[in-house]
Amino acid sequence: MRQNLLFVGGVVQALGVLFHLALPRLPRWHDVLRRLPETQRGLLHLFNAHVGYALLMFAILSFGYPRELLSTPIGRAVTVLIGGFWLLRAASEFIWRPTVSPLILGLCLSMVCLYAIVAFGVTLPL
Repeated sequence: MRQNLLFVGGVVQALGVLFHLALPRLPRWHDVLRRLPETQRGLLHLFNAHVGYALLMFAILSFGYPRELLSTPIGRAVTVLIGGFWLLRAASEFIWRPTVSPLILGLCLSMVCLYAIVAFGVTLPL
C-alpha cells in the first residue's frame, strides 16, 4: 500500500511540474507581471522555477526510489521533508493569500497525510 501511495504522490508532483511549466504561458500571467516592479517580477519567475524543480525532484524520488524511501532512515527523512514541504504550502494559504482555496488546501493536506503514512507506516482504518 505504501508503495502505491508513493506512486500517487509522484503523479501529483508530476502534475505540479506541468502546472509550473505552463504557468508563464497562461493568458493573464504577463498582464499580472507587467503591474509588478521588475525585482518582484524576477522573484516570481525564480519562485516558479524553483518550486517546479522541487516538485520534479519529489516526483523522481517517489517514482524511481520507492524501496529506498520505504526502507532506509534517509528515505524516511526524505518523505518527512516532502510532507513538510506540503505542510508549509498549506500554511501559506492562510498567511499570504487573501482568500483560502479549499481545493489547494485539500490537495496540500492530502499530500501531507500521504507522505506521513509513507514515512511512519500509519495504516488507515478502511
